[in-house]
Amino acid sequence: MKLSSELNNPKTMKQTILALLVIPILVSCGLEKEIPVNLGENQLLPEGESITLASNLEGKHTWSTGEETAEITIKDPGTYWVKVENDEGSGIDTIQITRGYYLGRINTNMGEIVFWLYPETPNHRKSFVELAQGSYWDTLTFNRVIPGFVAQGGCPDTPEGFSDSPYLLEPEFNPAIKHVYGAVGAGRDDNPDKLSAGCQFYIVQDKDGIPRLDGNYTVFGHVIQGMDVVDAIVAVDRDERDQPLEDITLDVDVILLTGPDLEQEYNFKFSQ
Repeated sequence: MKLSSELNNPKTMKQTILALLVIPILVSCGLEKEIPVNLGENQLLPEGESITLASNLEGKHTWSTGEETAEITIKDPGTYWVKVENDEGSGIDTIQITRGYYLGRINTNMGEIVFWLYPETPNHRKSFVELAQGSYWDTLTFNRVIPGFVAQGGCPDTPEGFSDSPYLLEPEFNPAIKHVYGAVGAGRDDNPDKLSAGCQFYIVQDKDGIPRLDGNYTVFGHVIQGMDVVDAIVAVDRDERDQPLEDITLDVDVILLTGPDLEQEYNFKFSQ
């Protein structure tokens, strides 16, 4: 038969064998399906913190760091990529992680106050960020204001007030961070270990600073915008307990900015 003779033809057999060898190679090298790997939007990484990166797909993960796990935790800014391979194909995505810096922001009915949060006091910074993000202070006020001393906000400066603090913090004294004009410190009662109350903060309004507080109360921030507001707050009418006669309300949150944005928006430079 003609069919039989065709199959027995050495030339035909050679072409068939080549086709059987080449087709799988073409599939694996050029026709593999690309799958949509997604690492999400570029992110800001706060100093001293970490970010976990994970893709949207299951499969074998190969990261730019050399790891082959489904997710990785990073502590440094940079460009990261991951390649994912599974039964449906393979794909790659890249993400840019940029260093970010926290600012505290207090909106009051007298104006806005913005302050730098020191990386050198990481536990106090973390506490402030978490409480601000949880709207902890937003039902409280500046409850003690003394011209030439401080504007104090948060829980009342009483045993009952301090008993409502969510926790106490070990002091983070730093000889380079002092009670100068605009310093933001953590309030506390007279406990012997000088533990800070998570519920209270104050802003130094004495233009000469308050050196006697150094080494006794933790300073964790410094006002970079709004000291005119602080000056106005301590000048309001107050009672015998130095509490304003009219409430000065708090609306506290945090801002996360890059170094260049921090300099551009607030004209604030810092040494890294």
